[in-house]
Amino acid sequence: MAALAEDRGVERIVIGLPISLDGAEGGQASETRRFGDRLAELTDIPIEYYDERFTTRMATRTRRESGASSDEDSIAAAHLLEAYLQAVEAGGGTA
Repeated sequence: MAALAEDRGVERIVIGLPISLDGAEGGQASETRRFGDRLAELTDIPIEYYDERFTTRMATRTRRESGASSDEDSIAAAHLLEAYLQAVEAGGGTA
């Protein structure tokens, strides 16, 4: 993944961080951060985490309303990146 990102000129890697509804980071968030740490060892591309709460719910609704044939994980990833980009434009930080 790191080599592919570098070959494509990626400037930043955004990883969805599974945060619970109360804002706490549980075991899955720790696993996600460990993955990001391992990835960071393989590349100089900055890695940022972004709260992925509600992306699966949004993906389910999008798929149902639009009749999209994409799987929900792909749709959820699109929602995550859209929210991240909006936050960056608004001057928001990462999770």
